[in-house]
Amino acid sequence: MQILKWFVGSCFMAVCVVFAISNRSEITLQFWPFQQSLSTQAGIIILLPTFAAFLLGCLWMSVGKAVLWRRARDAEKRVKRLQATLEEMEPPLTQDGTEVMHTAPEDGSVPKSNLAQLPPR
Repeated sequence: MQILKWFVGSCFMAVCVVFAISNRSEITLQFWPFQQSLSTQAGIIILLPTFAAFLLGCLWMSVGKAVLWRRARDAEKRVKRLQATLEEMEPPLTQDGTEVMHTAPEDGSVPKSNLAQLPPR
């Protein structure tokens, strides 16, 4: 996949270079409220805004990915926390696969592990 990205990027750069070389005619830019003018090649005038838009799109995508990465990281933390809670609540099994029966203490109090039981599977 990485080779494909490099190949596509290299082809795009080659097209941009050929475009800039083939459009070498001078263009004069003049902005309305200002008296100054700017004379440069047509290829550069077209490629610079394109490059700026490309960078802006990359920034936009990075922000979107960062949000998704944060959500995925939070979901992983939640899964680990729920698994730990589930392991606490499940009764231990003996070697033959039967559940260990919890007996109530002699003083009549109920242990916390028996207060919230999961429904049978």
